[in-house]
Amino acid sequence: MLAAEGVRFRYGANEALKGVSAAFRGGRVSGVIGPNGSGKSTLIRVLSGELKPCSGRATLGGEPIGALSAKALARRVAVVHQKSSLEFDFTVAETVMMGRFPYLRRLQTEGAEDRRIARSAMEAMGVIGLAGRLAPELSGGEWQRVAIARALCQRTGVLLLDEPVSSLDIAHQLDVLRIVRGLTRNEGIAAVCVLHDLNLAAGFCDELVLMRGGEIAASGRPEEVLTEARIEEVYGVRVERTTVGGRVSVRPIPSERGEGP
Repeated sequence: MLAAEGVRFRYGANEALKGVSAAFRGGRVSGVIGPNGSGKSTLIRVLSGELKPCSGRATLGGEPIGALSAKALARRVAVVHQKSSLEFDFTVAETVMMGRFPYLRRLQTEGAEDRRIARSAMEAMGVIGLAGRLAPELSGGEWQRVAIARALCQRTGVLLLDEPVSSLDIAHQLDVLRIVRGLTRNEGIAAVCVLHDLNLAAGFCDELVLMRGGEIAASGRPEEVLTEARIEEVYGVRVERTTVGGRVSVRPIPSERGEGP
């Protein structure tokens, strides 16, 4: 289990996380939602070990993440950041293969099994046809799928995704989230996804953590978290909530002046 325990973090005078506690279990997709600036990405960076909390701690299986070496952590947690990029002229195949580095000894080259895993990850993300392309030449959507393929190539028990579908068209958004959900169901991984689309979050996540101002405003099943009153309180937008096939769906209500949501 991956957990944040009373985590506080500040950027200078700005307290981005204010005593956040949350637990993310294997076999589940956990969505982190909330307005811009609510602390979602900061929470992901603390959980990934990139940021050290000012107080509190992040743990993995009860062990402090800060106590793990970078290589040991990379074998257990894979991360796709919101604005990841690659400026060097590596091919897509080489970029995805970087996900195998935590398993290689110094100066060791990848073997047949590493290549099989990398190919499987590229096929899953629909980028096998881009294998020979240079990463800096890719579109934003293509690069995002390559970055996710690299994370899948790590074969970890935890997958942290910060806005993984923000630059993708709707077909690829659905593909990515179906793959993530399949990994949690079939391999028991814990997936934590920062999402902005509340309907995608409701449709693909087993549980949601709703953040506001560096704190958790609500957590639980989508139907518990995504109430009309709570969405208006946190986002400042009135919505109409419906349930279709057991899944919650929300639609912004146009303002009385007819100017749209």
